[in-house]
Formats: sequence, structure tokens, C-alpha cells
Amino acid sequence: MIKKTASILILLGLFQCKNPSYFPEQEYTQNLLTLLSRSNRVKYSGTAVKGIVRNAMVKAHSLKSDGSCDTSMTLNESFTDENGNYSLTFNRPGNAVCVLVSPGPRGNSTIYEEKLGRDVELPFNSSFKLQSIIPESRLAIASSNATTSPFSGMIQRRLQFLIKETGSSANVSNLHTRASKEMVIRFGLARGFAGRSISNESYPEIDDIPIDWKNPKDPLTQNFISVLVGFSHLANKYKKGPTVSPEDLDSVVQAFSEDFADGKFDGKNESGNSITIGLGTNTIILPSNPLSDLLLPAINDYVREGGKFNVGSARGPDSIPEISVAELAQFQFIDNAEITTTGTIPGGGTNPGDGTTPGGGTNPGDGTTPGGGTNPLPASSITITAPGAGHYSTPQFITISTATVGATIHYTLDGTDPTTSSPIYTHPIGIWSLLGQTKTIKAIEAQSGIASSAVLTQTVGVYSMPPLKTGQTTSQATGDDGTNQTGLTRGYTGPTAHSVYPSDRTTRDTSTGLVWKTCQEGKSGPTCGSNAGTSRTWDTATSDCEALNELNSGNGYAGIKTWRLANLEELATLRDYGVGTAPFINATAFPATVAYLFWSSNTFVPSTANAFYFNYGTGAAVRSTLDKTSTNGNARCVSGPAKEYSNNFTDNGDETVTDNATGLIWHKCIMGRSGTDCSGGTTTGYTWADAITQCNAFTLGGKTWRLPNINELETLINPNATTNLYISSVFITPSVAAFWSSTTLISDTSMAISAYKTNGGSSANSKTGSYGVRCVSGP
Repeated sequence: MIKKTASILILLGLFQCKNPSYFPEQEYTQNLLTLLSRSNRVKYSGTAVKGIVRNAMVKAHSLKSDGSCDTSMTLNESFTDENGNYSLTFNRPGNAVCVLVSPGPRGNSTIYEEKLGRDVELPFNSSFKLQSIIPESRLAIASSNATTSPFSGMIQRRLQFLIKETGSSANVSNLHTRASKEMVIRFGLARGFAGRSISNESYPEIDDIPIDWKNPKDPLTQNFISVLVGFSHLANKYKKGPTVSPEDLDSVVQAFSEDFADGKFDGKNESGNSITIGLGTNTIILPSNPLSDLLLPAINDYVREGGKFNVGSARGPDSIPEISVAELAQFQFIDNAEITTTGTIPGGGTNPGDGTTPGGGTNPGDGTTPGGGTNPLPASSITITAPGAGHYSTPQFITISTATVGATIHYTLDGTDPTTSSPIYTHPIGIWSLLGQTKTIKAIEAQSGIASSAVLTQTVGVYSMPPLKTGQTTSQATGDDGTNQTGLTRGYTGPTAHSVYPSDRTTRDTSTGLVWKTCQEGKSGPTCGSNAGTSRTWDTATSDCEALNELNSGNGYAGIKTWRLANLEELATLRDYGVGTAPFINATAFPATVAYLFWSSNTFVPSTANAFYFNYGTGAAVRSTLDKTSTNGNARCVSGPAKEYSNNFTDNGDETVTDNATGLIWHKCIMGRSGTDCSGGTTTGYTWADAITQCNAFTLGGKTWRLPNINELETLINPNATTNLYISSVFITPSVAAFWSSTTLISDTSMAISAYKTNGGSSANSKTGSYGVRCVSGP
């Protein structure tokens, strides 16, 4: 720019020297200023859409140093036309530019509301707005194809956070690039990008993705519209008045923008506070995975109800085709899992930004195209995104996605190469199933008529996470389960009816990532009220769950083909110790559950004729074993990687043991014993009240100790043990049959739950009984 200006000045000076009488002094000055102004002019075009925004005011402002719009100075203004398009010409301000779209003063501004299928009025005093940032690097002489949308607003909100985080050294253009790519990754907006030209050699920014609003069947356009119609569905569902308004749409968009400020979607703002949509009784608090657990179901509901994938740019029924379920199944959201990278995207100042492109050594959209005939698909179309190894206090998930439209992902977790017979990836994998273990994830993608892709491999380190909360919130004694309420917060979404097979209903555990068949086997209907739960032997329970994979002409129950009988640890996650009457389980997530025993997939190894069960109907014998053939029980089926007992303990050499799967620190010895080999003292039994008192007063290593709740205590019990000692050998276990937990049986508060080291079971016992005590601390 400096060189160009200097050249103009030199040429004009030479021309004036050669022709001193050609220009009068004033005319010379005016022409000089005109040429300088023209050299600094920028013409910028774009489209305003959240639903096409028509006849709205568009203003260009300079960007403040904190990333907000400087509305005190308008560079130029214009209006959107009937297609939402706008064009702005203005002088370069010397920094990034903010484009703000808002209702115009003429009173004829409208926005297309996808749910209603028509334009709605945008009153001139409406708070609705759309905004986007144009970095200096994109201020080309004739820039176009820009979109001012909810996405661009979220990117600006993220940019403001990054600027605040980086400080005075912030490079706005680089930070905007980072925020834009993070947005594309989180929403999976580059699906179908493989084989297309992009302006950035790595992962595309949002303005690198060409959108044809008049062609909703284009996979890239589908990506954008899917999110926009999801926002529309949520605005209608959680509207603040009798009819949906632009403010309702704005409220939804602002909620997700606020959530994205820190670069992830976890239902919290940057201060860690929950985010709410709606007003009064018609409200919802964003879940911990709002994209996967709130927005995606909203898109499914929109499609199931016959909604059209259109933002109002195309008119007439022939131009707004519905999206197919197969296409909808391709959407992959990455809510809050850590995004690792093998390369870097520039960050602020001189520091490269990390955590902004999917890991696994590949970047989708690298110009590769699916082969034809027997040519394999490239592995580079697949992305495995996994959180880094370490301890987490909130749910975390591993996602696998592909940029290839119509491809099916198969994966393994045991290090073997996947084939088309391996499990199909259908939903994020909770790290809860992998705790305490190093896992090698391998994935391929396959399409009909095309050979499978090369294998993509990624190894993840050891994760740890506390056990789930028991659900008990009422305290019976200071220091008990109801007082402490330690652990991972529980959460469910559903029951959810499948969009293609509406009679198939599933419930997703948002803490573990497991997907459950809502009704136990033998029951059906929206509230599982149809038919009676059928008792069956263990073999029949196992085969009935596996048979779900062949339903719906081989597509599987609810489109899932990885159903199996739940194991003991998985069944235990559903027991709710805060429920006072049987069945002791969340009745909303799992309606009409029979108050009786449910078979687990765990065989009792010392006597293989028996298997473990879990009982939701009684406090006595919460879990134990029974003969597989002579006993009838119930079956509950689950999908997802099977939870494995890790048995990953570290003896710290100071009378403490760390569980590397949970992060909990245990007293190595039973209460009454001491020493690194627990040889000091004597074995002592305690009543429940004394057990709590002993742990509360325990002072070993300067840690804060407590009596463990039942979920914590059961993490020491190995259901796959080959002997009758169901606890790791790292613990010294003298002759005591069972250990107290701090969890009361709410249906009879004179009893508390105990876990047995000699048979791996648990049951309720009188609090006046005498049992062993093992204290816990942390994590």
C-alpha cells in the first residue's frame, strides 16, 4: 500500500513539473486526493442469512482492539436485497472491519423462519442482529462470497475471548483464522469438502467453503442449513411468548455464541456458569454437549416433522427438497473434546495456536477424492479427535468423522485392523469406557462399490475420571454420601425416537457416552408401557440383545448395529440411590423398568455356570450371581465400547494406593491396620456411623479422607477375577467379608450399602452391623 501510494505521488509530481500550467493548484490537490482515495477503496459483498434476511440495514464499522464493533464510526452502509445479498464500498480503515446486519429503519425488514416456512417481520426496534469480522488479509479489492450468519457471530465472540487471553500482542487476523477453523471443526462444516479447491492448504476457514443457498442438496450447503434449521427448531421450542419472534432466534444464537467463547461447547460460559435458553417455565439449561445432545436432536426432530432444508433463497416446492436420513446421519459434531493437531494454526502474537485441527495426522479437505471401481478411499478423509491423556472431571468423548459423503466408518479399539465387519461408528465414544488403559484406535471408511480406505491409527494415553455420583442428595450423617455427593454428574437425553424407525427409542447417557435401548427387552412404546417385560435365561438375554442388530432389514434397531447385553459396571451406572421406591432407576430415561434383577454379560469366573446380575428392585443383594439356566431375569441392551475393568493401581509406598482409572487415592490398609505392608495394628469391624467417623478423622499424609460411596467402593471390585478374592492384590485384605460404603438405602434409612470382597457383590445391611472400613481421598 505504501509503495502504491508513493508511486502515485511520484507520477503526479513528475506530471505537474512537466506541465506546470496544466493543473491549477486546487485542481491538482483535488485529483491527488481522489486518486489516493480510490487506491484505498474496498468493495465487499456478502449474504446475510439465518434464514435469508431481506431489506435489512448493513453497516461497516472499524473493529475495536478488543474485537467488538466500533459503532461510533460507520465506514459505509447499505441494505440487503430480496436474496439477502449486500455490497459495501468503503475506505480501508487500516485494521479489520466489522459488518453489522440489523433491522432497517424503513420497517420492511424480514427474516425467513425455517420452522414456519415463511418470512417474519423484523421490527426496526428488534434486538436481532448478525455480525461478522473481515480481517485485513481478506479486504481484497473485490471480495465476495462472504456470509454474515450466526456462525460469523460466534467466531467474533470467540475472537474477543482470544484477544483478551492474548493481550496487547494479539494478531487479529491470525486469531480470526484460528477461531474460524475451530468453528468449522466443532460443527463439522467441511463435510463433503474433499476434492474441492480451498484457499488455505490446511483445514478451511468458514469463508473458504462455497455456499450455494439456492441448492440445499449440495453437501456443503446442507452443513450450514442443518445448523440453522436446528436453531430455528430450538427457538420455536423455547420461545418466550405465544409465537416465535426474531428475539427468540437471537436468544438461541447468542446462547451458543456465549458457549463457544472459550473454544468448546460445554453448556458453560467463559466464567463457568450455565447457559439458559427460553423464559420462565419454557426454558432449558444447555447440556454439557449442547451440539450433540441438544442441537442434533433438534435437527432430527425438524426433519422427522417434515421440515424443509431451505433458508428462503429458493421459492416454490420443487426447489426445496427434503434432506434424506442417510445424509443427515453424516453430520458429526465435536462439542468439547480436545482438538489435537500435528501441525499448527497461527495464534496471537508470536505464539502458534494449538488445539485447532483434528489429530490423527490428517487434515480433511486436502484435495483428495474418493477412488472409483476398486480404488480405495484415502485414509486422509478420516479424522479421529481425542482428548489428551490425563484426569478429567467432566465427560469427554472421542469422535471419528469423514469428509467423504456417504462413507461408513468402521473402527476397533483393541489394536487390530478394522474391516467392514468391525463396529460401525454411530455416536461419540465416551472415555468412561476406556479409563485406566492405553488404547489404539483404528478406523477405515467404506462405500458401496469402492474398496475400503487405508487404516487411520491413533493411540490415546491413559484417562482417569471419578465414578458417577450415586444420585443420593439427602444426608443421614455428616460425611456420608448425601453430604459429600462426590463424583461425575449424571445426565441423560431421551427417550428419543429414531427419525427413520420412529418406534425405536434410545436413551443416551451424556456422562458415559453409552446409548441404551430405552425399554428393557419385551417392552415397547413411547413409555415402554406396551407388553410385559419377559423373563429369560442368561443365554436368551444375550442372544435377544444381539438380535437387535439384524432388525430393520439389517440396519439394526434405531439404525445401530452394535447392540449387546450390558455388563455389570454398565448396569451399575443406572442404579439411582436417591430414589426412595423401587425400581431404583431414573424413571424418565428408563420408563416402566421392572423392579427385579437384570442379567449382566459377566460370567462368574470361579463358577462359569453362574453370571452376575444387577437388581433395581431391592436394597438386598443389589448385585450378586445366579445360575444362568435355572434362573430367569430381565435384559437391558446397550451400544458402545464395553467398559473394561482396568485394575490399574499404583502403590505409592506410603500406605496409599492410587487408582489410575478414577484418580481416587485409597488407604492401602483396612482401618485398624497400618504400615506399608499393613502388618501393624489389628483388624477391626465398625458400625456404619463409626465407619464415617473413623474416615472423617483419618489424617494419613495430610489428606482429607472420607468413607467412599458405593460407586467409588465398587471400583475396587473386579468382576472378572478368577478366584473368590474380588479386589486387587495391591490392597492388603485380612479376614473381613465386606466393606461399608457411605451410601444409605433411601427406602429404608436404617440400612446402608456394603460391597463384598469375597464374591464381588453388594447389598444393603443394617447400619448397626460390623463391617470393614477402607477410606478414600480425592481425586
